[in-house]
Amino acid sequence: MSSLVSIIIPCFNAAETIDRALRACLSQSYGHLEIILVDNNCTDATVTKAENTLSGCGYPWQVIPCTKQGVNHARNTGFRASHGQYVQWLDSDDQMSSNKIAKQVHALESSDAADIAYCDWDWCFHLNPAAADQQFSELTRMVLGAVYGERRWTRHGPGGQLAVQHFKLNQYDDYLLRLLEDKWVPPVAYLMRRSIAEALAAHGLWDPTIRLATDRQYFSSAALLGAEFRYVGGVLAVYNAWSSGQTTLGARDTERAASLAKIFQKLRSLSVGARLTRDHLFLLAQNFRQYVNVPQGEVQLEDLSTDSQLSVATCAEIERILSRYSQPATLERHAKIIASSSPRLWGQHLSIMRYLDRLQRAGRLVPADNEESIPQ
Repeated sequence: MSSLVSIIIPCFNAAETIDRALRACLSQSYGHLEIILVDNNCTDATVTKAENTLSGCGYPWQVIPCTKQGVNHARNTGFRASHGQYVQWLDSDDQMSSNKIAKQVHALESSDAADIAYCDWDWCFHLNPAAADQQFSELTRMVLGAVYGERRWTRHGPGGQLAVQHFKLNQYDDYLLRLLEDKWVPPVAYLMRRSIAEALAAHGLWDPTIRLATDRQYFSSAALLGAEFRYVGGVLAVYNAWSSGQTTLGARDTERAASLAKIFQKLRSLSVGARLTRDHLFLLAQNFRQYVNVPQGEVQLEDLSTDSQLSVATCAEIERILSRYSQPATLERHAKIIASSSPRLWGQHLSIMRYLDRLQRAGRLVPADNEESIPQ
C-alpha cells in the first residue's frame, strides 16, 4: 500500500478560501491521503463549507477543534491527530498542482537521503478592484520577504486583479545557507517525512510563542538538524496574499525584528554540533537591531570592501543607496532594500550583509535612537 500523506490545514475564518484549498487536495493524483482541518475558533462558515466539500470525498478526513488561538497551536494540534508517513502543511488559502504530492512522495521514496521535498511556486497577490493599478505599482516596488525571486510581477484575471511572481527553483548544494539568507519558500511548497516533523516537534516547533516568520524558523531548524532537501520539478505550489491585514504583511518592522531575534537565538542553540561553514556562522550570528545611516564624514572609515567579496565600486554603490533613505532597519532588511535597488546587486545577500556588518562595526550604521528593546 502507498504511504499515507497527512494534509494539515489550520483554519481561522477562512470561509472565502477554504473550498479552493480543499479542492486542490481532492484533485491530487496521489490516492492515499488524510485531510485534517483544524478549527482555530472560526466564527464564520469555514467549518460548514469544509464539511460540505469533504463529504463523500473518499479520503479519511476530520475537523478537529483547537481553542488556543494561533496558527502554530493549530498546526501542532493537527500534527498530533495525524498518522501519515509524510506531512503536507497547507494554509487555508493556498493551493498546489494536482501532481505535487505524487511527484514529491516519489522523489522522497526514491532516495533514502532525502527528507524534505520542495518545488517551484507562485506568489499570487490579490489586488483591491477599486485600486488595482495603484496597488500593482506599489507592489513592484515593495521589499517583500522573498526578495530574491525573479522580481517580475505579471497581472492576470478580470481587470488584472491578480498579480503573480513566479519562483523557479533548482537543486541547491547548501539549502541551509539559502534559508539563513531568507531565500524563502512557503510551507505549501514542501512535503516532509514524518520523522523530521517529529524531531521538530520535540524541539518545540512550530513555536506558538512566536507570531511572525515561524515557517522560516521551522524549515531552518530542519536543515540545522540535518534534514536533506530535494528539489522536485514539474510541480507547482501557490501562495496567496490577500491584503495588508494578513499577519505577515501587516506587521511592523520592529515586531518582525523582535520575532527574528528570538528565532535566531533558537537557531543558534540548535546549531551546536552541526557541521557549519564560515558563511553559516556569520548569518547565524547576525543581530536584529534597527540601524540608521550616518553621514560618511562623521567617522574614520577603514577599507570596508575587504572581506565583503564586493569590489570597491560596488561598495560605493551600496553607500549611494544607503544615503537615499534614513528609515531604521535591521541589517538584513537594509540588504534587501539595497539588492532591490540595483540589478547587479540582486541576490548577493551574503556579500551585502558582510559589507553592512563592517559598516556597523566602523560606526557608519548606528542603532536607531527610538529602537524598541529587541532581545539578542
